[in-house]
Amino acid sequence: MTKHRFPFVSIIVLNYNSKKWLRNCLESLVKLKYPRNRYEVIIADNASTDGSIESAKENFRWVKVVQFNKNFGFAEGNNRAVRYAKGEYVAFLNPDTEVDGNWLAELVKGMEKHPELASCGGKVLYLKERDIIQNAGHKMTLIGIPYPIGYCERDKGQYERARYTLATSGCAMLVRKDIFEKIGGFDKDYFLYVEEGDLGLRLWIHGYKVMYMPKAKAYHELGAWAKGKITPEHVFFYQKNIIATIIKNFELMNSLKGVCLLLIYDLVKLMYFVWNKELSCVREILRGLKCAVEEIPKNLLKRREIQKNRRISDKELLVLGLIMPINESLNEFVKMYFKNYEMRNLLTRFPLFLFIMLPLYHIGWFLHRLISHSSEFYREQGLQYFFSIEKAVIGFLLKLRTFMEKRYFIQQLRKVSDREIFSSTRLKGII
Repeated sequence: MTKHRFPFVSIIVLNYNSKKWLRNCLESLVKLKYPRNRYEVIIADNASTDGSIESAKENFRWVKVVQFNKNFGFAEGNNRAVRYAKGEYVAFLNPDTEVDGNWLAELVKGMEKHPELASCGGKVLYLKERDIIQNAGHKMTLIGIPYPIGYCERDKGQYERARYTLATSGCAMLVRKDIFEKIGGFDKDYFLYVEEGDLGLRLWIHGYKVMYMPKAKAYHELGAWAKGKITPEHVFFYQKNIIATIIKNFELMNSLKGVCLLLIYDLVKLMYFVWNKELSCVREILRGLKCAVEEIPKNLLKRREIQKNRRISDKELLVLGLIMPINESLNEFVKMYFKNYEMRNLLTRFPLFLFIMLPLYHIGWFLHRLISHSSEFYREQGLQYFFSIEKAVIGFLLKLRTFMEKRYFIQQLRKVSDREIFSSTRLKGII
């Protein structure tokens, strides 16, 4: 940037009962190394009740406050806030973040240097452990989940090169306002989670680019995922939104593959939650599935518009390293979700997937037919069929822990192998 080129930037901090963090967030924005008259800070409030807005008005009079009459969630809340933004660029910042002094300058410098960019973001580290990476950009998996690059790695300078990325973290990102509005902003039906991955994928599909800028550092508290905690709310919105992402954005064959792979992944998640007696998360997965199925007609209409404007194929995104191959996806998600070694060992050493393949084939067949047909009668019959299969699978999974405990007890008492029993002439015919 030259002395005469400091484009005006609107920084939107979307707030919802975030009094605990908001003050530190705003104080970090005061210290930005960017001309003070070239950026504005807008607090968009989703009907908070914790006094956070009153505190901000009293202590940060220079901040513009926009108050909504209800909680619109992350996606629509930010979309509405953009209407009040005067900047050429818009930065989205979560209230539970703090930014480095060079954060904004580095992002704007990247956008100015690369006119093909529609969005960029920097390195996001944990707020309380500032040498641990939360993400250094994202890749997209075929199951619709944006995977955070560098997740939980110690920052040793391994991600210091600027590069293209599928998406950047919604907690601290910069977009060109005109392009953001042109493609419809965040999908308001997402409400919470996955929206930045969906936005990044749509930007690439429309022919724009997204870049990771390592020198733009932000520190994020991270709610649902902090210390490995997964909440039922997180499970529901993730479940619903990743299915929408698959249906809307991928080319047809990849959409069908993605749905089938997601069902396998869902059953593994169900095993995990049942094993750990987190039945509320099991319920939310099923509720998310139901909601996603109900939203299929709406998402097919969105798909038509997105695919009509496609400028790059899924294959090209794969070659660029922005979409993860299946084997890499499985590798990374095993590491992320199944940190309990015994459970992971069980899943990788025993062919449990064989048991669930038959219902998966039926579910995949049903979803394919559901996408292809619109008969109301067929839809109702199909939904009953779908949830009867899910019920049967859940019934098995609920008994899985008891079954494995019994197995462990029996195997501890084992004195002779199956092979020895089979080969014994005295016991011939038993096995």
